[in-house]
Amino acid sequence: MNTQSIVNRSRARCSALLGACLLATCLTGGVRAAEGTWSGSSEVTIVSDYLWRGFKLADASIQPSLTGVYSDKFSIGVWGSYAVEDGDNGKYNETDFLASYTLNQDAYSVTLGGTVYRADNLRDPNTGAPFDSYFESFVSMTFKHKLSPTVTFWREYGRLSTNYIEVSINPTLNLNEKTRVSFRPYVGFFENSNDYYGADVALNRDFEKGFYGRVSVTLIKSSFAGERFSAGVATGYRW
Repeated sequence: MNTQSIVNRSRARCSALLGACLLATCLTGGVRAAEGTWSGSSEVTIVSDYLWRGFKLADASIQPSLTGVYSDKFSIGVWGSYAVEDGDNGKYNETDFLASYTLNQDAYSVTLGGTVYRADNLRDPNTGAPFDSYFESFVSMTFKHKLSPTVTFWREYGRLSTNYIEVSINPTLNLNEKTRVSFRPYVGFFENSNDYYGADVALNRDFEKGFYGRVSVTLIKSSFAGERFSAGVATGYRW
């Protein structure tokens, strides 16, 4: 496949996902009545840097997402990150497909799920052969405490057969009925003894008819890439 075909494919994928999210964001309460026990959200985020477990994958990026949840248990969604400008290896474009199931108990919840990652210009780290997708499974436990302590374990297949684990808390401070601040410090460990730690801080605001907005910053430091910073702004709709 030539370079122009890859660029055209990436642009088409980005446009389709972004268009779907913007369309869902414009929907109103009629959707809520038609879906019954289904709920969900659509969102468009702009970040100054796309950071992933201590790695910087791209500079400024647009990140649309669309998620559906059935009976607060089964979740399916699609999430993307599309670089605004070229990086060292061209524009980084990624589209992920996610599914999970959550079991709720009085004191905790357990979520099982998986993600199919699709990204341009991926190469096998051992052979150098190109490919465009890989799979990752996860299990996560969150305790129902005001600090929301969470432990998540990921197992990656297809790119690297490796494991990740992350521990976090996520306390929230309500400023008023519609505005809150969330603070999520975390520490993560890779199977190869690399590690990272950092925090996400966000100011969240609910608006009328299910719309919301968010501004956020991420500070992270890793044993392999040093310190990283990213700022973001998001708008979305919940139904």
